[in-house]
Amino acid sequence: MKENSFPQAISFLGRIIHLYIPNNWKPAFGQVNAAQSYLCNQKVREGDLFLFFGWYRAVESRDGLYRYKRRKEGGRDIHAIYGYLQVGKVLTDPEDQEEIARYAWHPHAHSLDAQNNTLYLARDKLSFDESKPGCGYLSYREDRVLTAEGQTRSIWRGDIKALGSKNIASEKTNRAKGPYICYPGIWQEMVLKENDESVAWAKSILRA
Repeated sequence: MKENSFPQAISFLGRIIHLYIPNNWKPAFGQVNAAQSYLCNQKVREGDLFLFFGWYRAVESRDGLYRYKRRKEGGRDIHAIYGYLQVGKVLTDPEDQEEIARYAWHPHAHSLDAQNNTLYLARDKLSFDESKPGCGYLSYREDRVLTAEGQTRSIWRGDIKALGSKNIASEKTNRAKGPYICYPGIWQEMVLKENDESVAWAKSILRA
């Protein structure tokens, strides 16, 4: 690959990856099939907020190389919130597929034959805090960690009342033993009820 083959480059793990950013690029989240049916049934719409979480493990540097830190050495294996997107526009109807196709850089621009292919475009700014963009990454912070201290990653903190089973918009059973939260099985999204508790928790996650 030639050095000037793309107009922008970023460094990742010591290598240069060339990344072309189209002029019409904007933050967007796509969904399809059963996962999108769930979001549709929960009436996810403009103004709603996605919080994204992922699986993280502690690492340490030894002899100039990174390795996973062992649990007995204090290494953590956790779920933590890393990003957000407030919906500015929902493209989902058959007549919207032509517009989705314009975002050729997004995987869902190539799923147009799916019955419920959907793209959620981000707002330019958060509706409740215009000092922040409508979509972004979040740095590590303890209150953004979902996993309970000393537990496996799928056992979440019971003190996050907004994530309790009584505040989930669809039926979910908390399978955790003790004062924790655990929703086993294969799932991608979980919609919270629209109330003060959900709003307050979400805003606390996004505060500076």
